[in-house]
Amino acid sequence: MTYQIPPDTKSVVLQMEVIGAHGKVWYDALTITKLSDEEGKAVMDEQNPQAQSMHDAGATTLGEPCRIVNARNGKFFTDPTTGRNLLVINSCTAGGAGILIDYQVGKSKVAAFPKGKGNGGWDMVELEPGKLLFESLEPLYLIPVNMSDASVIEDEVVAVGLGNT
Repeated sequence: MTYQIPPDTKSVVLQMEVIGAHGKVWYDALTITKLSDEEGKAVMDEQNPQAQSMHDAGATTLGEPCRIVNARNGKFFTDPTTGRNLLVINSCTAGGAGILIDYQVGKSKVAAFPKGKGNGGWDMVELEPGKLLFESLEPLYLIPVNMSDASVIEDEVVAVGLGNT
């Protein structure tokens, strides 16, 4: 694999996992030096400053128990039954789920995707008021969800793949 580094680049951090390596490695005009764990951490902390804790970053506790959510995309949609905006997240977790968050009243509903119908994905769209369509990957499915009760409309789930027309 070849990487083109811009000529005006002052430094590049290359992270490699090596076991039992010592000394230096040269590639043409490039020298790679193994850093100690402490030196490597210091360089990464300097290159990628992070908040020391969630508290320092201003995060607040969501509640107990807390669900694992791998939010790939979030959008606002209006719930036609309440008129309030819901934050809707497509969670790319094992099994996948659409999460509808009514942040004004502090409640959420979870539309668990049917078993074997993907693991969540990147996007969702509103098909009509009160009906969302979620993308779910690995394998690819399109999963319609009723916003009023976060139920999957099972008979409208569509597999997308080679050979489908």
